[in-house]
Amino acid sequence: MKFSVIIQHIGFNICNTHRVINHTKNGFIVECKKCKSYQLSFEKKFLELTKKELNHFQKFLNKLDADYWEQVYYGCQVKQKIPIPTLQTDLQIMLTRSELIELRCLLGISKVDQNELLDSSKVDYTVVLN
Repeated sequence: MKFSVIIQHIGFNICNTHRVINHTKNGFIVECKKCKSYQLSFEKKFLELTKKELNHFQKFLNKLDADYWEQVYYGCQVKQKIPIPTLQTDLQIMLTRSELIELRCLLGISKVDQNELLDSSKVDYTVVLN
């Protein structure tokens, strides 16, 4: 299935005023030339940002220290341990390390090395022994 068809399937119409900037397995970012905004869809999250907000978000994600937040939430049972604050004080977007890496790639902050060997700590899988 083509990427534009997938976007249309989830209810987002691509027209001549929209330009797909980037996409990953779990998200995409689209520029709307008409309203001069950016629509970021990642996992079950959707953000509409201005150019200035997008730049600030990219800078924030670039500086976000995953190691620190994984230590802070070390004893917690939640999988997502890396918070992204919002303007609403009681609402945060929580990510896993792999989600943060993919979001950074989606926004062009970092690149994924396709030849990198997979480390067992990066595998998020529940083992069921029969």
